[in-house]
Amino acid sequence: MGPKGLPWFRKIAVELFWYLGSLVPVIGIIQVGQQAMADRYTYIPMTGLFIIIAWGFSDLSTKWHYRKIVLTLFAIIILSVLAVSTFFQLGYWRNSVALFERAVSITENNYLAHNNLGAALLEKGKPDKAVLHIK
Repeated sequence: MGPKGLPWFRKIAVELFWYLGSLVPVIGIIQVGQQAMADRYTYIPMTGLFIIIAWGFSDLSTKWHYRKIVLTLFAIIILSVLAVSTFFQLGYWRNSVALFERAVSITENNYLAHNNLGAALLEKGKPDKAVLHIK
């Protein structure tokens, strides 16, 4: 539950400030490394949104008759969806070729992904396929 006595709009304001302030390394205003945007830092700003959701659910559900059952079922559903999503994502990480083939397929003009895919294909002994990606 959120801080006692703090009005709901202040709770949301605090967490939105967290969210917007921590977006800086993610949206490219400040460049971190070679990439223009650092999506790997998304978990930091999402913390603020997750706290808004957690405090909000806690505050909204205080008068529910079946609060524990509903929240338990909701948690089971969310965790199940995340587990299935993780299962599919892990398939892209089974080896370097699979990872960089995925990166090439979902991005445009990604020289780094093409280069890394070419290197991974060379390691696997497939120079004819690697030459298409290495420039």
